[in-house]
Amino acid sequence: EEIGMQPIKYLLELRLSSAAMQLQKRTNDKMSISSIAIESGFNDQGYFSRKFKEKYGVTPTGYWINHRK
Repeated sequence: EEIGMQPIKYLLELRLSSAAMQLQKRTNDKMSISSIAIESGFNDQGYFSRKFKEKYGVTPTGYWINHRK
């Protein structure tokens, strides 16, 4: 109630934000996007990719490419 969001939606937002931060830190191909998804709490790669694209407008791979240093 305090944040104006259902708990499950809030948890999803936290997980997606965590994944986005890890993708920004990913410096090479050693850490797979699948492992980032798992570390962020997603067991299903397809679900992770769909939800990530809904939030950020690009796939996790596209996000990584756009945010490489």
